[in-house]
Amino acid sequence: MRSFGSSGLTGSWALVLAVGLAALIVLTSCGDEEGPGSRLSAAEHNEEGWASYVLGDYEDARGHFTDALTLDPGLYEARLGEAWCEAHQGEYPAAVADFDILLGSGFLMEDAFAGRAAAALEIPDDSLAVASAESTLARDGHYFFARRPDYNFYDLHLILAQAYFALSEYSKAQEQADILYPGNGLDPTEPSSWVVNQVAYPTYEAALAVLIEYLWALEDFREPQAGAATVAGRWPCEPTAASASFPPNRPPTLVSGPVGARPSCRRTG
Repeated sequence: MRSFGSSGLTGSWALVLAVGLAALIVLTSCGDEEGPGSRLSAAEHNEEGWASYVLGDYEDARGHFTDALTLDPGLYEARLGEAWCEAHQGEYPAAVADFDILLGSGFLMEDAFAGRAAAALEIPDDSLAVASAESTLARDGHYFFARRPDYNFYDLHLILAQAYFALSEYSKAQEQADILYPGNGLDPTEPSSWVVNQVAYPTYEAALAVLIEYLWALEDFREPQAGAATVAGRWPCEPTAASASFPPNRPPTLVSGPVGARPSCRRTG
């Protein structure tokens, strides 16, 4: 029978401890390779997400928002950020779903309604876009998104104009255009008024569609948070593709296609 002396037992334990220590060092070093971001709190991930969002890095921002929500599913600012990133990346139904979660929570209501309006218009779900934009403006007629102030009440009125046009509710579309461009002169009963930027159109609907497109183009020349009075009485130069980002749906060209068709200012990117 084999017996173990005290020296043999000590040597065996020393070997076990050495192996265990080596494994611990390896595991610790592997954890370090994940970087400091792996140790951020939910609140810190949220702030990092918004910092990336402002810079237009929606992929990085979305990663931070997802990590924040994994750590704290009730962090509603991160939910808002995730929804906007989904919209910027063209995942409009997913964005609407996240905005709906916010609306169900009762937090950040104006921001959630405003974001859902933009995403719904892109799906397109024009009825939902109308309901969402109207709900935002009913709560705050001079709304602007604090994280991106150039998305504001002006865009919401444009969303309403375009969505109402798509729903063939032309008088309501005209009302929204009149808010942003008082005295534009369009009159559905007067063919001589169907002129936009010195170009005559064969129908009122065609002229209204072009007017809405010009208002989207004019938005590109507007300072953030500018009111309707800033743009009243001023037409832009020929619209260009100067802005191709979401939101909102700014037009690269004038309407072409069937008279009365949806204005061609729907944009993704």
